[in-house]
Amino acid sequence: MLQKHKTKIYDGVKFIDLCNSMIEDRPINQDEDEILKIIRKYSGGNPYATISYNQISADDWRKISNEMIESIIREYIEQTEIDYIRLRWFYRRLTQIGHPGAINISLEEIEKLSPCFPNICTYLASLQSIEPENWRQIGERLLKLLDSDEVEGNEYFRLSILSLFTKNQYINHFPTLASRYTSSEPFVRREILLAAKQNRAVDWLREHKENYQTMDSWQKMAYIFGMADFPRDDKKFFLNLNKCKFDRPFEQVLAKWAKDYNSTDSISSPT
Repeated sequence: MLQKHKTKIYDGVKFIDLCNSMIEDRPINQDEDEILKIIRKYSGGNPYATISYNQISADDWRKISNEMIESIIREYIEQTEIDYIRLRWFYRRLTQIGHPGAINISLEEIEKLSPCFPNICTYLASLQSIEPENWRQIGERLLKLLDSDEVEGNEYFRLSILSLFTKNQYINHFPTLASRYTSSEPFVRREILLAAKQNRAVDWLREHKENYQTMDSWQKMAYIFGMADFPRDDKKFFLNLNKCKFDRPFEQVLAKWAKDYNSTDSISSPT
């Protein structure tokens, strides 16, 4: 089924015009042009380069204000026909530098921005120079968004939001996520298990050992990943007990990594 916000039918002439226009850089206003110039300055024109906060000079960082970014996005969404292709492209550029200027408008105008939702989640995961308390506030807003009409009925949107809790311990709010575990679908449970690892919720994870056999394969892998923080004897006994059930190579590698993992090590994921 074609989705209106992703699919548009063009005749031949208009399609050629569209292709030609896509070759050109088309900032919506002078502010966007200025931001893009700064990003290109540090990325060397590479649209996939991630630029750390420390790479950008204080002077250039000051040139990119929250108000400037909000005004750019607002100008896009106030158009009669919103150019979502270009707007998603702009979010990808913001993701390169992780500037927090788009947080508020992205969460406040999520209904209009829903075609950009995956890009917004990727952007939020890229944010730099954010205080832990601000992250907790972002987490509160994400939880409210999770229950909103725009997101609640969309499995992909829910997964995109939940994945943010698995990548950033400062978003926190794990007790709220844990309270949803029993009544949630398998894909949600998997993300909650991963969030438990991020938040070092070892006691909560240990309570679910007896449910391991009823988990689907993705949940089991998430659980083994979280088990890495268990006391050594505890996880060694459990993993040895279930060793015969690790049929696939990745499961075997993951189980070995979890068994050998020391939470004081600098390694944070299996290789």
